[in-house]
Amino acid sequence: MKAIKTYRLKRGMTQEELAEKSGISRQTIITLESNKKANVTVGVLRRIATALGVPVSAFFKHQTSSISDCGGKEK
Repeated sequence: MKAIKTYRLKRGMTQEELAEKSGISRQTIITLESNKKANVTVGVLRRIATALGVPVSAFFKHQTSSISDCGGKEK
């Protein structure tokens, strides 16, 4: 989720600082920022969002998809 990195950098935070403030491991922050597949819960996203001072929805603002984007057919 590139948005996490964007918001973190806008706030002048390191990955370590975000990890400390959110209570999420630095490795999880690294994985999420690098867009690697990760099993992440809403709770984890909420803790990161709170630490960054943004709503969870901010992480998904630019990630829209439709049925046609997934290879399906719209009716």
